[in-house]
Amino acid sequence: LIAQIGELLNSSPEEVLEALQRRLGEIKDLRSQVKALQQATAGARASEIADTAQNGIVIERLDGLERDELRDLAAAIRDRPQIEAVVLAGAPDSGGVALVSAVAPEGKFEAASLIDEAAKAIQGGFGRKGNPPLIVAGGKNIEGIEEALNSARRVAGIGGG
Repeated sequence: LIAQIGELLNSSPEEVLEALQRRLGEIKDLRSQVKALQQATAGARASEIADTAQNGIVIERLDGLERDELRDLAAAIRDRPQIEAVVLAGAPDSGGVALVSAVAPEGKFEAASLIDEAAKAIQGGFGRKGNPPLIVAGGKNIEGIEEALNSARRVAGIGGG
């Protein structure tokens, strides 16, 4: 078994431990590099999306992002100047629906109020502890995403039909 592991690591059986430690170090470094690139990309994307704001409000559909990525992006957009509220929704590659609401802490909006009805449209929900400036909801009805975003637009006062 050690000989086979050594072959996979291109090392002798005596050096398997050192080779494995090197590989684990390389993996850790690569993960750090990927995270740094993701953060840089998210920052640029946040700026681009923030430019679409109507009256300081951004409500967008972004499919293909996982819940945590959507949350981080919403927070980055919210932290841009002149942004009062952000609602992002999308269908992550892992399935289901992610819905995120982020508001300026001292602003006029409440994160929960913006997506309360929206969460119902995606057959989902979220926890209710206090009045946090950022809420992540999950759901299962992908077909309800547009309805959810329109609901958030109505609550925010920027349309929504």
